[in-house]
Amino acid sequence: MKNILYVLALFSLVLLYQNCAPGFESLQPQDGQIDGLSEGNNLSAPNVKGPTVQPVLNKLCTDSNDVIAKSHARRLTLFEIEKSIEDLLGQQMDVSKLPSDSVNKYLLTRDGSTQSLIVGDAEKFYDQYELTINKYIQANKTDLVTCKATTANEINNCVNTYLYPLIYQAWRRPLTSADKNKVQSFFSGGDYLMGLKSALLYTFLSPKFLYVAFESSGNNRNLSNYEIVERLSFLIWGSVPNLELLTMAQNNKLQTKADLETVITLMFNDKKRSKRFFQAFMNDWIGLDELHHTTRKDKKFTPQLAQELEDEAVHFFEDLFRNNEPIHAMFESQYTVASRDVASLYGVNWDSSISWQHDLGQSLRRIKLPENRKGILTTAGVLTRTAAHDETASPTQRGYWATKKVTCIKPGAVPEDVDLEIKPIEGSFRQQLENHVKAENCQSCHALMDPIGFGLGNFNTLGEFITKDGFGYDIDASGEILSKSFNNATDLVDIFVEDQNVKDCFTSHFTSFVITKASDTKKSCTQQKIRETVDATGGGLKDFLVEIITSKLFLTEVVR
Repeated sequence: MKNILYVLALFSLVLLYQNCAPGFESLQPQDGQIDGLSEGNNLSAPNVKGPTVQPVLNKLCTDSNDVIAKSHARRLTLFEIEKSIEDLLGQQMDVSKLPSDSVNKYLLTRDGSTQSLIVGDAEKFYDQYELTINKYIQANKTDLVTCKATTANEINNCVNTYLYPLIYQAWRRPLTSADKNKVQSFFSGGDYLMGLKSALLYTFLSPKFLYVAFESSGNNRNLSNYEIVERLSFLIWGSVPNLELLTMAQNNKLQTKADLETVITLMFNDKKRSKRFFQAFMNDWIGLDELHHTTRKDKKFTPQLAQELEDEAVHFFEDLFRNNEPIHAMFESQYTVASRDVASLYGVNWDSSISWQHDLGQSLRRIKLPENRKGILTTAGVLTRTAAHDETASPTQRGYWATKKVTCIKPGAVPEDVDLEIKPIEGSFRQQLENHVKAENCQSCHALMDPIGFGLGNFNTLGEFITKDGFGYDIDASGEILSKSFNNATDLVDIFVEDQNVKDCFTSHFTSFVITKASDTKKSCTQQKIRETVDATGGGLKDFLVEIITSKLFLTEVVR
């Protein structure tokens, strides 16, 4: 087992020993957690001498105190940790083995109370960092050795040239002389690779990397340039800022709306990293990542197709955003961006479709949707995600999802005395469901949800267009929603497009995604002003994002 000190090193991420972080309770491992650990053990990897952890621990003490002094802090999400490590080291890190985002999400609350990180969780962080750093050193050993870090002066030059800029990015702030002294001390033994491993472990274990922390005097205040860049980078790239963004912060290039628009354009021009923004929002709004946890008897539904269905929705949104299409285009666009297999679900000739200009892998085409489809609600990924059942798509499930995500109306809970089993009757699937929910205590919710699901009834569990249900009856996709009648899915979508509540619902989801820490009241007021501004200028999705980012709410740290 590992030396207990390796485990305690991670403890500084949330709290440290009482003599290191006054006011924080010390870590108390459960009985049996540290059996067999001895101080003599150390880390090792092939051709890389493992550093002892005590120097790392000692240096993390003051880092932890720095975070404790802030008014509040949040831990980076697993996605942000993964992408930051990927951008900084060029290595994939298995974040699935780290504590989930719900564990120790916040370091401090407003009253200064704390959360603790148990030994097992701390060990997971350490293990994954060690594995990733070892892989990085092995992959880059030739280049690292050519640094000629054999003398003290040469090591100092290597640290200045390579390591300091990397730590600057990881911590999103300029390094102080005290920071540099800590880093330099890791190389006092003369072994450059050993010192490098120690310094990298220290960098990524430090709260300066793992937490976004804000200072406050007790009043709302404007963010500093570095805080703005940090917030923008985690929003758009899901990662730490690069040196170019940090230089712009250092040179005070974030003072005007025009400055911020320049930065936003620069960041979205990095198509590889900015794709993370589109992926994160679509998963937050629609929950398409659930496709990877869905099983289907249909042999067409493979893990590869699940990924391509998720990608379609992401690229669909990206295409609209980059073309600055209006919000309603989300629901009425006649085009989507799809792989060959997804296009086959639509019965579209993929080869004759045009290439997508933002495609990085040359595997996507911008295809015209058939006349029986329109917008995001009729894309195969959304229809598959909301189908729920394996063999027959559930109108109630699809309607429930759309009611919450498209109209922002929250259906009530299922009554306790309701029998959920559908009793078969002679008739279509729709008739059987309508018979099942005809009880008065069911109608208030089902009258709202089911018509939407019926309107999408011509699509099976993979989003393919069908005309017969599972019982061989013609599908009736007509209904009434928001006091308007429809005959099919495109009619239903047209009603959504014309309804202001649907537009308001999307702006609410989008604004909440961009600004996650403001109060609901402030978000509501802000999004109304932003929407009015965008509507008045005829702007689109990109304009909408710019207005949010340049709003006071985004650029101000709000005291909670």
